[in-house]
Amino acid sequence: MIALMMVAPINHIALDESHRAFVTGSGVRISMLARDVRAGMSAGDLAAAYPQLTLAQIHAGLSYYYDNQTVIDEEIAGEDTLVERSREEVYRAGRSFSRSELEARRSPRRAS
Repeated sequence: MIALMMVAPINHIALDESHRAFVTGSGVRISMLARDVRAGMSAGDLAAAYPQLTLAQIHAGLSYYYDNQTVIDEEIAGEDTLVERSREEVYRAGRSFSRSELEARRSPRRAS
């Protein structure tokens, strides 16, 4: 006799319009959790750093990261490149940008 198994969905992860993964109901991107884990933080450390998340949400986020590590690592690398370019522009221009200017610069990149 073959036993049937039901799959229980865990709905802690959602994708935004740019296909970036977030913890559902929060503004926490999976890439943010991944950065912290790569820096040596444990799930317990993450729970202290993100008190708005449950431990189940943190573990779901980490599971999603490990299942999609190449994509998330590429997202992190892209963010790092954007930050470095912005720093270079600020340095060359001798001025800083307002939040709205930075958001305007980032918006077109989301569509890609």
